[in-house]
This record gives sequence, C-alpha cells and structure tokens, in this order.
Amino acid sequence: MWTKPRSLLLSRIIILLFLVLLVAGSVSLPALLRLYFGYMGNSLINLTPLMSVLWACAIPAFAALIQLGRMLKNISSDRVFVKENVGALRLISWCCFLVSIVFFCFTFYYVL
Repeated sequence: MWTKPRSLLLSRIIILLFLVLLVAGSVSLPALLRLYFGYMGNSLINLTPLMSVLWACAIPAFAALIQLGRMLKNISSDRVFVKENVGALRLISWCCFLVSIVFFCFTFYYVL
C-alpha cells in the first residue's frame, strides 16, 4: 500500500537518480554527441555549438532538481503551503523558461 512517506521516499530516490544521470550525461556529453553525429552521418562541425547549448541547459536542470528536492523536504515535514515552496516553484518555472529560450534561439542555428 502506498503511503505518504513511501511516495516521498520514491520521489526523493527519483530526484537523486536524475541528478546522477544529469551529471553522468554532462560528463559523457562529448562522446555521446560524437556517437550521435557518427550515426546520423553529419559532420562534426556542429558539435561544439550543440555541446555548449546542452551544457548551458544542464545548469538550469540541476537548479530545478535541487529546488524540487527542497520542496519535497518541506512537504515531508508537513510544510506544504509555505513561501519557500512558492519560491521554489517560481525558480523551477524560470529554469524551464530559460531552457526553452536557449533551445528556441538554437533552432535558428541548427535543426536536428
């Protein structure tokens, strides 16, 4: 039976898993992009701009995951409707908006 503590624990584990995947993906990004460009038959000329964009988007993703973890910590201590959670949600929304702006600007340079 799923209870509130189990659900919060699962959410924390998933956030930690995504933080690990984000760090691993950021570290192995050059190798992954070379593999992608080799598979697609594209030249490696566009490797550096795409890598820069993806690394630039990793920073807001990391911040959003940290804020989500803080929100879950507040929720687990029965502080749901507090000002800190509103601030965390606001920061998460700005991170998402920043990533969308970065990718929107990048579409004028390169279309995958």
